[in-house]
Amino acid sequence: MLRMLLESFESSTSSLSIETIHIDQEAAMAEAVRNTSNFVIKFYHFHIRQSWLRKIQTLGLITDYKNEESDIGNWLKLFFGLPALSYEEVDDVFAFCLMVKQPESEKCEAFADYIFNNYISTSAPFEPPAWTNQEVEGRTTNECEAFHKNFKQSFISSKPNTFLFMQNLAHEISKATLKMKTPVATKRKADRDIEKNRLELINMYKEGHLTTERFLKKISYKMLPVLDLH
Repeated sequence: MLRMLLESFESSTSSLSIETIHIDQEAAMAEAVRNTSNFVIKFYHFHIRQSWLRKIQTLGLITDYKNEESDIGNWLKLFFGLPALSYEEVDDVFAFCLMVKQPESEKCEAFADYIFNNYISTSAPFEPPAWTNQEVEGRTTNECEAFHKNFKQSFISSKPNTFLFMQNLAHEISKATLKMKTPVATKRKADRDIEKNRLELINMYKEGHLTTERFLKKISYKMLPVLDLH
């Protein structure tokens, strides 16, 4: 399907120039993109952080995570600063800033293994370049999900006519193009301040004013996910 859409876009416009694609954190989706294009894949930090938080909950570490006095909780929080690093640094920072401080706990070991196997190792389904880039974007795929919801309502069959499918897709793309040309609403001051603080920390680190360990500790607290687990 992705290949068909790309071919359709390329044949209908000469201005299509896509270098990077932001997608949900799904291994199957990432593999599909790799097999059909040369796009640079980027996962949303929001989804990465939520996945890590769910793993913390699954392992029974959420009480420690919420306890500001817990050594385990403070160690877990450091992981959330990893997306602010460049991908070349991740392996060393994981080994020398996180693993050397790992509390003696089978649950902590299980969490570290989860991060390494899924996000850091050479065979990880979510490779470091896709989720570490020293950016501080807080976007999600809400717009994409809204597009999917509206698009799905155009059909009454799970196997629609191809012509009808492409016709409705073209209509939705026209609507999306118009929306993209509409001025973006100003961010809330609180969000702007958070983003400004993150950028200041990143610039201080790049300029050598912060050690890697100090930067990781500071930036991680600026990137913690919203705690809304049940």
